[in-house]
Amino acid sequence: MGILSQIDVYFPPETLKAALILSLLSVWVLVGLYAYLNRYTKRRYFSIWTAAWLFYALWLTLSIRFHPDAPGPLGVMLQQWCIGVAAVFLLWGSAQFLQQKEPQRLYALFIGFLLVWGYVGAFHLKGTLQVFLPTFSLLAGASFWTAWGYFRESGKRGFMGARLL
Repeated sequence: MGILSQIDVYFPPETLKAALILSLLSVWVLVGLYAYLNRYTKRRYFSIWTAAWLFYALWLTLSIRFHPDAPGPLGVMLQQWCIGVAAVFLLWGSAQFLQQKEPQRLYALFIGFLLVWGYVGAFHLKGTLQVFLPTFSLLAGASFWTAWGYFRESGKRGFMGARLL
């Protein structure tokens, strides 16, 4: 038996709810900043990233609303949809930021696939890891791709910090 099997990590529901509320408030600050930057700079990727963070805020709200141990299939499906759509909007905003030209229908098809996956994951798959790992991996991939794009473009443009916030 290793040391990891001896560690018992337990977060009381009250503590988890407080952390989710704090995260939600932080995300609303980001939404406000992105909305301001979109209005100030008129860059399309800011509006797309604002939409991404709004879906992430909705996921946090659903996580606060539903019981963390057993949200039920409907709660799981809605959470899956929010995380998946947030990830697609992050990817789309990053593509706009990097001036890549993909057709918008590609993102619409991607969102459609994730909506179907959310339904299948909620009603036909068992196990939290099996259900949530693909969509959270997509969200992580979108974040890494955005960071890579920032470092690639950081020396070429001015006001990079404000552009990528």
